[in-house]
Amino acid sequence: MSMSDEGRPLAPQGYDCAEKRAGDNPHVCAAPAMAARDWLALAAAGVLGVAWCAVLDRDYSGFSSFFFLVGGPELTLMIVAFFTVILVLRRRDLRLTRGKRALLAATLGCALVPAVNLCQDVRALNAFVLGACCLVTFYTLCGASVEDALGIGGMFRSVGNFVRAQLAHMALPFRAARGASRGSVGAVLLGALVAAGVLVVVVPLLASADYIFNSVLTGLFGRMLSNLPDDLVRIAHALVLTLLGFSLLYAATHGEARPVPHREPGRPASPITVAIVLAAVDAIYLLFIALQAGYLFGDAASHGGYAEYARSGFFQLVSVAAINLALLSGALHARREAERSRPLVALELALVVLTALLVASAAWRMALYVGEYGLTLLRALTCVGMVTIVGLLVVAAARVLRTSVNAVAWGTGVILVAWLAFALSRPATWIARYNVDGYLNGTIEQIDEYYLESLSPEETRAALEELGSASGAWD
Repeated sequence: MSMSDEGRPLAPQGYDCAEKRAGDNPHVCAAPAMAARDWLALAAAGVLGVAWCAVLDRDYSGFSSFFFLVGGPELTLMIVAFFTVILVLRRRDLRLTRGKRALLAATLGCALVPAVNLCQDVRALNAFVLGACCLVTFYTLCGASVEDALGIGGMFRSVGNFVRAQLAHMALPFRAARGASRGSVGAVLLGALVAAGVLVVVVPLLASADYIFNSVLTGLFGRMLSNLPDDLVRIAHALVLTLLGFSLLYAATHGEARPVPHREPGRPASPITVAIVLAAVDAIYLLFIALQAGYLFGDAASHGGYAEYARSGFFQLVSVAAINLALLSGALHARREAERSRPLVALELALVVLTALLVASAAWRMALYVGEYGLTLLRALTCVGMVTIVGLLVVAAARVLRTSVNAVAWGTGVILVAWLAFALSRPATWIARYNVDGYLNGTIEQIDEYYLESLSPEETRAALEELGSASGAWD
């Protein structure tokens, strides 16, 4: 902390002085002040904290549900409300660029999934996507640029910003109240506030530690406070969530994202080194695809049949495609400040085309396997993964041809669009429909109706009822 010449602390950056004494250094203050907008942020945080406890954290089991809750429509409302408060509080000084609007839209789209999709597995997967979107979007609303948020290390900076923001200003309302207190009335109010904060922690501990003390409290205050320990725990929980929420809102409304230090680009990698790596990889993929073409259009049945062939290497091919995207990104990054070389461009485009052929081979395998055994949630997710990889390959090709293309931003957009299209389409419904239609048409030999029902009973009921009426096997 900075110190004045007289040894008193200087006002932190962004704070106003609540108290000044005549003749004192004008940069010295006794306590930080909160503007009207900050008090509105505190009130909004209180409403959100109470709502979270009342609606989402029904069992009051701690903070685990706050971070890992799969959620439902209530979670959607809470996420929407949180970002709406930020936008309202920052309406005068927030510059929403096209990138920030896109991130907000993606975050709100992911927040809709718990309200639209009833499948718990999809909700659980969406929780990770929604968490990442919330962190990155919050980071940009705190003042960071989209390029910093989506660049290398952007997720780490977003997490650090969130952790710092939710803890940095928790004590500010108490410090502001102390600075604003005047005379006996202010002292009484401040003392009552501090005492209440201590009592909501101490009384539940004493009541749970001694049965007689708990009985005495219950006897003194009657039925109204028969659940006093639980009620005080709930109040304490809401208070903590209020302070955490206020600290987040304060950081966002004051634009406290730390700027990313500018670093001079290093020396570009040698084109010979990059060319050798790309040429070796392209050559092995070209050989692999040539062998695959002969096998796929040859006698696959003699090697165990198409279904066995499909199952044998699908995930390996998808993994290779992901590795190729990372390799291509590394090659482009290593030469980002160098002049473009036509041989390198040719090798990079060749890697894109060969990777697309690998994805086509993986899709062929998956189509054979799904045609034989039907769809599951995992198989549907792998299909979405292949579509996503194809979209990323298109972005990579555009980046190879035009260095001005922001591959990270466009790639993130491809991933989010693919996920939202999948999650919001209620996949359990069309997975059950595909399997039931295939079974009734004779293309799928066996069907596991218990698995389909476990995905989401509400979403698969119609297809399973049709199966039952057609086969008499479902009540």
